[in-house]
Amino acid sequence: MGLASGNAMAAGCGCRIQPCGCTPPVVLVSCAGPDDRNDPLEIVALGRGRPSLEIGVQVSATRAGTPEYPTHSWIAAYAAGRLGQCGPCGGAALHLNGRWCRAACAGTLPAEAGALWGISAGGVHAFDRLQLNFDAAADGISAGPLAAFIGSQARRVVLQAKPANMALLAGLDRLGAAFDVLFDASGGAGQRPDAWPEALPGRFNAWAGGLGPDTAPDDIPRIAGMAAAGGLRHFGLDAQRRLRTADGSRFDPGRAAAFHQAAEAWNVQRHPRTRQG
Repeated sequence: MGLASGNAMAAGCGCRIQPCGCTPPVVLVSCAGPDDRNDPLEIVALGRGRPSLEIGVQVSATRAGTPEYPTHSWIAAYAAGRLGQCGPCGGAALHLNGRWCRAACAGTLPAEAGALWGISAGGVHAFDRLQLNFDAAADGISAGPLAAFIGSQARRVVLQAKPANMALLAGLDRLGAAFDVLFDASGGAGQRPDAWPEALPGRFNAWAGGLGPDTAPDDIPRIAGMAAAGGLRHFGLDAQRRLRTADGSRFDPGRAAAFHQAAEAWNVQRHPRTRQG
């Protein structure tokens, strides 16, 4: 892929990076999956003082109120709390799934999804990035309409870089579309890959797949190696399934905080001058 979007730092995370050494630092730690079993204000508090932590909120036309998919009222409460806080705080991403995602890829964001994506106060939006979760072959996604949709967005769009999507991403690149990439071969199933994929230079890259606080000490150095090999100045991590309670019933803010702390520990160890705030 080319240099269509630049190797920009994750929007809204507030980090100021001063890299040193041969491996790049983590600048975005995305933690997805809170739902109505969580207090929305507790999730807001999770990002407070952690500018590199991003909360991923899954949305779907048909799954609201099920595990990992909060209701619209929960999202409204979370957004209001996030917009009402002061001081350094983390970011937030809306993860679009199912027919809402397919409609966006065809060029039109459905009204309900658009209302969630558009939540704002005082000119500040509750969500910094929009992630589109699709399988290009199974969902019949075409590069032209998707490129037009991406170009219509003032905020950043994230696309999954998995085997079924790579030809489409190459087509988007030829069209000059600007997007972030998330490597997740399992498509959100939380399965660790046999090997971490190579970076796509010129874009913000993040990696997912069975990541969590227990796997981070082993996986972060390997992912950092892929980022360095791709010439990236920084990179992101994404986790969901391993951030849930032991019985899998709910998103665990404590595990999310521990995952973020593991990334921060890597930064401090490898990049003593990396700082946030």
